[in-house]
Amino acid sequence: ADTWTSYWLTNVVDEMRQNGADGVFADTFDPLIGGFDTPLPPEMQYPGAITGLYPQLNVWQQTILDHFTSTTEHFLFVPNYGALVTGWNNVLSHALCDGCMVEGFGDWGTPPLAGEFSDWQLQMNRCLGIVRAGKGLIAQHYLASADATDERMFVLGMYLLIKGDHTFVNLLASGDLEWYPEYGIDLGMHTTPLATNVDEYAHQAWGGLYRRHFQKGTVVVNPTGSTVNLPSLGGTYWRVVPSGGGDVPAGGTAPGTLSYVAITSLSLASNRGAVLLFNDPNASGIGEWKYYE
Repeated sequence: ADTWTSYWLTNVVDEMRQNGADGVFADTFDPLIGGFDTPLPPEMQYPGAITGLYPQLNVWQQTILDHFTSTTEHFLFVPNYGALVTGWNNVLSHALCDGCMVEGFGDWGTPPLAGEFSDWQLQMNRCLGIVRAGKGLIAQHYLASADATDERMFVLGMYLLIKGDHTFVNLLASGDLEWYPEYGIDLGMHTTPLATNVDEYAHQAWGGLYRRHFQKGTVVVNPTGSTVNLPSLGGTYWRVVPSGGGDVPAGGTAPGTLSYVAITSLSLASNRGAVLLFNDPNASGIGEWKYYE
């Protein structure tokens, strides 16, 4: 094992230097992601994975991280941790990396967006822990279709709840180069600090919606099993409505547009999200940012 470890580290570092790479993306680092339709051996199943597999994976992560950090280039180690919704897996450390992909962000059931609310909380809290540790995070979500704007805004809202200094979101429908206009929403910096537990964002005055303020607006997310109706928001907001988006054409023009609808009330169905701006983006002048409670 030591010979193989040395061989792998030496060769990977050599390849990165030859290719001018910044680091390694360790796809499907957790072998329990999918399993490629192959029955897993006992040592890779619960409870064997708890006592055997995952402690070894933690040692392997630490070995890679230490070796990459010791290089002149400080190569990066970025594993794919999957959806982070396996509740019994509380052994694999998600801090032994420079950053990670969460593949299946926004997916915590079969079909996606149809799992237990507790799984949503688990995924969000694990993501918050990674971001709070100063690690990078790629929130990867696979769309049912490019025009699934409700799904897109829900996942974007989730992402904005965990957004930190080194976070990224990627929505993918067809597997080609894609762009969605909501990527360009200008909210400014967050003014609500990053939570330690996602339930800190739950705002009872807003019907239990999860809410986070930014300089130019607020994001609201409804991960619960029922619609939340807010007859009065206490003032006027401008709801962002994306249209179009998807595959980028050969000319490179970003597809899709954003429009803005003035609202004083809000009805948000289960597994839906919304971005609400404090001021009319089409009006001249910025004005003062305002907060309604």
